[in-house]
Amino acid sequence: PDGGAVRQKHRGSFVVLTDHDGLDLDAVLEALVQMQRHTQELFPNLPAPSRPVPLLVFSNETDYRGFWDGYASAVGSPARPLPEDHGYTWQGVATAWYSDSYGPVRPLYVHEASHALLERSLGVDAQRSWLFEGLGNLEQLDVSRQKIASVYRDGLARSDVKMPLEELL
Repeated sequence: PDGGAVRQKHRGSFVVLTDHDGLDLDAVLEALVQMQRHTQELFPNLPAPSRPVPLLVFSNETDYRGFWDGYASAVGSPARPLPEDHGYTWQGVATAWYSDSYGPVRPLYVHEASHALLERSLGVDAQRSWLFEGLGNLEQLDVSRQKIASVYRDGLARSDVKMPLEELL
């Protein structure tokens, strides 16, 4: 956002772009390629993505949110991350901000890239559906070995997870 240097690296179906010097592009790309392999094992007929799958990792939360405000306004859409979202995917573009709290690969990067991969492969917007969220969590946990209890505990505390049973069915 401030005209600083952006690093990018491409591997397989993915391209990672970041303005943060500390992001290990190779480690993130390896996790994304591993996620895609696992997804292909689960869904052998999944078509290849129509275009490269981008993951944008911003240096901080302010720049991440500013990107979505500007992008959504430019295309006349209300689509934006919720205040509690640390990552967001729309139109096959996965985003998050940098954090080294989880090691070189923040599990959220894999989660959001899973959404973007499915959107670009199927031509369907995830729209926060329980199916896409479940698949994102599955891939996040598979690649990161993160404990499932923390993911569910955090997920249940979110304001947007309350869905009427009728809608879920």
